[in-house]
Amino acid sequence: QHSDASSGDAAPSLPLELPHPRMGERRFVLEPLAEIDPAARHPRSGATAAAMLAALPPEDAAPLQRVCPLGSDDDEGLVRWGRRTLLMGVLNVTPDSFSDGGRFDSAAAATAHALELEAAGADII
Repeated sequence: QHSDASSGDAAPSLPLELPHPRMGERRFVLEPLAEIDPAARHPRSGATAAAMLAALPPEDAAPLQRVCPLGSDDDEGLVRWGRRTLLMGVLNVTPDSFSDGGRFDSAAAATAHALELEAAGADII
């Protein structure tokens, strides 16, 4: 369960539901998932990521030209989205982090974990 920190109330709210119940309606979720693993199956419906993406209505607007000004050897220092899905590894270094409880709060621990994320395939940390 999770809490609504913005209200100042620490009482549990509705249970967190994973995957999101409407993930099959969200192009921004399905496009990268289908690129990484088109055969990935939704745990409840059994539909593949590729099938859920194909079932979405076509987009009304022209696709955005998304760029991220990160260092890159190709393309003038920009990482251009849409060529391939980039995987991001999250490194939390704060002691109150919700996901790791501050396990990486020293420079040595953070560096070691960053190297583990890179070895596991992270493009961005």
